[in-house]
Amino acid sequence: GTWRPAFGFGGDCYDAIRFGEATLGFSIADVVGKGLPAALLMSNLQAAVRAFAGAPRASVRAARDVQTALRALEGLA
Repeated sequence: GTWRPAFGFGGDCYDAIRFGEATLGFSIADVVGKGLPAALLMSNLQAAVRAFAGAPRASVRAARDVQTALRALEGLA
């Protein structure tokens, strides 16, 4: 697939991530907002997903860890 933002960059993202040899996960995300602020938030989200998915853990645990990290960034943890 191909993704092209309307104005150069934005807050949408999709990715495919391997969890071992037999499991493939998909990450689909959309940040509210446009332009640079949305793109920066999405880059942090994508980095967190990749970092937690890269560790040897189940996909459910990776999703929980990403949520915890994002809540900490928002001051909600």
